[in-house]
Amino acid sequence: MNKVVIVMPVWNEAENIKRMIEELVKREFPTIDADMQLLVVDNHSTDGTTQTVESASKTYRHVHIIQQDKS
Repeated sequence: MNKVVIVMPVWNEAENIKRMIEELVKREFPTIDADMQLLVVDNHSTDGTTQTVESASKTYRHVHIIQQDKS
């Protein structure tokens, strides 16, 4: 099976990220014949975005997060 990784850069998207993750994982990913993964690349958000994505990654095996380097 093919693997597809969607890379989503974010910064302070707490208002939107939970809805976006659920839309992708629950509605879109099941319609695609591939191993779908979402990689959220955060730029050290200060509004709770990181915590929201980390929580989602515990619920959905398709969701991952990394932080950009501060340099």
